[in-house]
Formats: sequence, C-alpha cells, structure tokens
Amino acid sequence: MKDQILELRRKIEEVTRTTKEKSKKINYVDFNGNLKRLNSDSNFVIYGRRGSGKTTLLIQSFETSYKTLPIYIQCELYKEHTYPNLLINILKQILQQSLSSFKIKDKLFNYTLLSEIKLKIKELKSLMEKPDDYEIAFDDKEKVTSLRKLGLSHSGIEAGTNSKISLEKSKSYTFKQKKIEYLNHNLDEFRDILDQINKKLKYSKINLYLDDFYHLNFDDQPFIADYILRLCKDIKIYFKITTIKHRSNLYSRDINRKIRGIQESAEHSSINLDFSL
Repeated sequence: MKDQILELRRKIEEVTRTTKEKSKKINYVDFNGNLKRLNSDSNFVIYGRRGSGKTTLLIQSFETSYKTLPIYIQCELYKEHTYPNLLINILKQILQQSLSSFKIKDKLFNYTLLSEIKLKIKELKSLMEKPDDYEIAFDDKEKVTSLRKLGLSHSGIEAGTNSKISLEKSKSYTFKQKKIEYLNHNLDEFRDILDQINKKLKYSKINLYLDDFYHLNFDDQPFIADYILRLCKDIKIYFKITTIKHRSNLYSRDINRKIRGIQESAEHSSINLDFSL
C-alpha cells in the first residue's frame, strides 16, 4: 500500500509542472469542452495556477488542430530579455517555425516567399546585435552635368563643338533609429508573409501559442500583447496565451491615455482553469 501511495505521489509531481514534450504523453481529460473552444477561430487567454493544466491544454490544441500551422513559443526562455529584443526573438521564432513547415514541393513552387522569410530572419538577427538606439549612415551621390564649348577663335571668342562635363557630388548623412521603429515599420511585411504562408501552403489558419506569458517582464507584457494583436488583426492568425492571473499585465494606458495590450471580451476570450473550494 505504501509503494502505491509513493507511486501515485510521483505521478502527480510529474504532471504538476509539465513541458511541451511531457504533455504529449499525458491523456488530457477535457471536462468543460475547453479544447473545442481553444481550437476555434478566436483569440484566447488561458488563466491558471501552476499545475492547473495550462500547458497540457495548449499542447493538446497544438496536436489536434486540423489544417492548422501551429507555432509554439515558450516565453520562459526569454524572461531575461528586455523590450524590444524580447519582441524580436518572438518574431524570429515565428518566422523560423514557419520556414520549417515548408516541404520540398513547397520550396520549389514558393521560392520568392521562401526568400522573403529568410531575408526577414536575417534582418532580425542583425537587429538583435544592435543597441536599442542606433545610427544609420548612407551616402547620397548627385550627378551634375554642365555644357561648355571647346576651342577658341582667333579673336578669343568661344567656338567649336559643345561638350558635356559630368561631376559627382557626394553627401554623407547619419540619422538615429530605434529598434521598435523597425518593428513597427515592418509590421505589414510580417503580416503579409504570414498571410501568404496560409494561402500558398493551404492552411486554414495559423495558431500562435505563447506559453507561460507571465514569465515576461511585467511592464513589457502589454507592449508584447499589443504587437501580437496587431500582427493577427484581420488575417487568419489566432493567439492562444497561457498565464497566471495575478502575474499578468495584458492591458494598460500610458500617460496620454493611449491603449496598449489586449482587452478581455473586445480582443480575446478567456478560459479559467483555477478552481476554488
């Protein structure tokens, strides 16, 4: 009897704190129809204490979504990263996992799209190495053409044929740019790439799974959520976020009353896995 109790205790401890790989071996029992809701074409935030089954539910959705490109990001890996590097890493992960979804025939028929994805990944990697504020230098060359006559007459008056002389003026410029400006300016390009992946690889949608979102810096969370919302807006991409309620900061207003983040009921639905006595 004692051995059976110890074995039960061991199994409970194993599933209390699970991972993506462990979750695949767990038979998820869906009492409240949460899995069907999560697999729908909607944005969701899943709340629950540690061990409540957030990751297990997420991975079950990952494994059972039909004709869907699932992209899974474990946010705990980036808990030491600061904004906007945090967002750069998330975008890089999204594109890299999208790239790995291309089969051999997809690569042959979608060479242009493949090249665009690789170029964006390269740009993001390069951006990671820069400081948050960096300088861009470039040269602007201007070609100046003048018309003059060659040859002089005996009286000293210009005569002869006309000749063009071209000169180049070079000016150097430098200006400062912020990383977040690059991300905002390229938002439409990221959206277009993901939309093309959906259409050309014949997926019905992309599910973006952000697990353990509460590990991210508390003050940065609304900015990350806000960018993810804009990335998914009006195209077939749906975010599924797991987090802990009291450690979440998904919606805020700045001093100018500007909204950042995602608001419940307006931008997402919620699933609560916490049960009180």
